[in-house]
Amino acid sequence: MKFNDTLSKYKLIKHAGFLSVAFAACLNVNTVSAKSVPISNFSFESGLRNWVATKSVKSSTTSRVGDRSAKLGDEEALISRRISVKPNTNYELAAFVRGNARLGVEVDSEVIEQSHTDKVGWEKLTVNFNSGGSSQVLLFAGYKDMVGFIDNVKLKSVTGDVVNTKPIKKAVATKTLNPNLPPSSNFDLSSWNLSIPTDTNNNGKSDTINELVLIKGYSNQQFFYTQADGAMVFKVPVDGFKTSKNTKFTRVELREMLRKGNTQFKTKGVGKNNWVFSSAPAEDQAAAGAVDGKLTGTLSVNHVTTTGEPKQVGRVVFAQIHASDDEPIRFYYRKLPNNEKGSIYFAHEPAGKKDIYFDLVGSRKSNAKDPQDGIALGEKFSYEINVTGNTMVVKLMRDGKETITETVDMSESGYDQSGQYMYFKAGAYMQDSTGEADDYAEVVYYDLENSH
Repeated sequence: MKFNDTLSKYKLIKHAGFLSVAFAACLNVNTVSAKSVPISNFSFESGLRNWVATKSVKSSTTSRVGDRSAKLGDEEALISRRISVKPNTNYELAAFVRGNARLGVEVDSEVIEQSHTDKVGWEKLTVNFNSGGSSQVLLFAGYKDMVGFIDNVKLKSVTGDVVNTKPIKKAVATKTLNPNLPPSSNFDLSSWNLSIPTDTNNNGKSDTINELVLIKGYSNQQFFYTQADGAMVFKVPVDGFKTSKNTKFTRVELREMLRKGNTQFKTKGVGKNNWVFSSAPAEDQAAAGAVDGKLTGTLSVNHVTTTGEPKQVGRVVFAQIHASDDEPIRFYYRKLPNNEKGSIYFAHEPAGKKDIYFDLVGSRKSNAKDPQDGIALGEKFSYEINVTGNTMVVKLMRDGKETITETVDMSESGYDQSGQYMYFKAGAYMQDSTGEADDYAEVVYYDLENSH
């Protein structure tokens, strides 16, 4: 998608993930001392190696330092990379720019940037920011109105006071997608497997497409494929095989697999395939594949069931955290047959107890009125699920609207006990078992990222 003129004229992408963009005012830092952060190939002497770049970014012999630079050739041009930083630290990002370009950094869903406009000569451009709670940031440079060049990108920590950090605009952005590629070529699916509602091995349960098969280009034109705009489609019918006897609903859904195909690690249990909260016992944290986690996504729900019992019709789960037996979160979209727009809500299920529901947009009720601020079928929205210890922060983001945030205190939910393990899920988890057999739900992802 292209931002409007107030925001940007280029596509801002984030490799393997979603980005909720908040353009911010310039930061001012009174530098007292500085320490450089290593950036390999910082002056592009090795071409674009170690950088993620769109096709319109080229290696160029027009340089400020050394023999080469990166050329930003058109409005699609963007180059970026992730860099590890220390949390709660002030930094200065600097680069030499010729022509027109933008230089910036994304920190915890906020973008801080500066731009340069000049037909001749090189100018040093700087962006100052605080890393907040992040241990990684995304550095980027992008096209602005005409061809530009970027060279000698450097990052250093600094001391001093950071001011003017209030975001001035919010929007939802999506990565560049290729409609001619399978889902795993547009999305990093190396740490996921996929459930589809068929039973090719006759074991009475739905089929699982493992991580290694998935990343080799797996697609299925009935359930899981790339649509015309490059998005990843999850299409699930009411009727089909289930993952276990414990569920009555079908799914076409990704299941997080931190082992990335290494079968020496067991699928279940506290081990290297799953993660735990940082409130879990120390021995569980040491044994787990990760501690705490964040899931972000940009998607649209294009279809929900229109048949079935009133208490189930129109429901689909598009994201989850699954624990050993229960679910810290199930994220729902629901549109009733007579309503124009749908609602967004989530359930938190304390271990062994009843669900606690949180309405974010509209109501989850089966007789709910058409929500004035609801989300229509086909309308894009973004979410973030972020767990640190016993605190879960859930965000819902839409273009032109304020972020909706709900914080859940899980200190009494039982997930900090020994043996409780976690994994993310994303896709289309049908929540209507009473509809007609060929009725279906369709969830379309434009960005998806799991991180720990």
